[in-house]
Amino acid sequence: MTKNKRILVCPLDWGLGHASRMIPVINKLILHKFEVIIAADNYPYQLLKQEFSNLEILRFSSCNIRYATGRSQILKILMQFPAFCWSIWKEHQQLKKIIKNNKIDIVISDNRFGLWSNKAYSIFVTHQISIKIPKSIRFMEGFVNSINRWFISRYNRCWIPDFQGSESLAGELSNTSLLPQNCRYIGSLSRFSTMSLINNHSKDYSCQLLAVLSGPEPQRTIFEKKIIDQAILYNIQTIIIQGKPKSEFNREDLSNITLASHLPAEQLKTALLNAENIICRSGYTSIMDLMDLQLSAILVPTPGQTEQEYLSKIYQSKGFFYVIEQDKFNLKEALIELKKINPPIKFKKIDLLDAEICSLKEYF
Repeated sequence: MTKNKRILVCPLDWGLGHASRMIPVINKLILHKFEVIIAADNYPYQLLKQEFSNLEILRFSSCNIRYATGRSQILKILMQFPAFCWSIWKEHQQLKKIIKNNKIDIVISDNRFGLWSNKAYSIFVTHQISIKIPKSIRFMEGFVNSINRWFISRYNRCWIPDFQGSESLAGELSNTSLLPQNCRYIGSLSRFSTMSLINNHSKDYSCQLLAVLSGPEPQRTIFEKKIIDQAILYNIQTIIIQGKPKSEFNREDLSNITLASHLPAEQLKTALLNAENIICRSGYTSIMDLMDLQLSAILVPTPGQTEQEYLSKIYQSKGFFYVIEQDKFNLKEALIELKKINPPIKFKKIDLLDAEICSLKEYF
């Protein structure tokens, strides 16, 4: 490699999971002397700007998907499907300009379907090779997954943040018999994996309950209100990380609740390790982080999000986490049940990502 290749890293803007799992990828790319440019929007933009203040970061617009207030999301998602398709075409056109103007050699897209190109080596990152469909429209699952695989095939590579076989963290989502030929497993991605602690016993983050929120609205806000109402009712000392990164850190102290807009990765790791109990969504990135830290938690799947519902069932059966549905949420009961749960077992950490990044250097 005669010169440092320029890599564009662009995560999907549906919550913070896609952006936060790109943090270890970006750190590894920098370690290998690649020149990284980030493209994001909204909260992922703010998150990555805080974590990588020395890197160039571009605004890259995305489709603002909103969830329904009820349990079923089917009608709400179908109504937004035309806008979603339009956003794929639009981001594909936008990418052409970015590649040309910024002399991009490699594009890494975390679940943005429109970021393949014949002008740059393109990589798609996803743990959902097989997408789960709600029971009421299960007949469409084959069709949806054929479209998913078609998009994946547009890319030179597909990186799967998981392990193959019995050590899989995502189960049937990533381990499927219909695996596209360009797919490679890169192991678990956690922003905490190589990070030292600020203070292993920090009083600033000691609490009875730490709630880490993220995900599309309005479900994020609905979940936050449920936690606040019940934490006040049962007088539980609670810190809520709202999952709303901003240019300036916001903190609000109520009677027994502290609301923090966001915490940088190092501080969040310290908070997780100092909390007596943890509650969060059953998103795949959250599960990878908890597994890396070997921490149990209360998992509350986003209503109607089949991926999170599937993952919560996997880990409930393994006995690593306590799972409760949002509409049946009872904080006092959940904290009692969590005490019966054993922490996740330590999984074998194989640096498959490093091997894939080394192969990029060999490609060029």
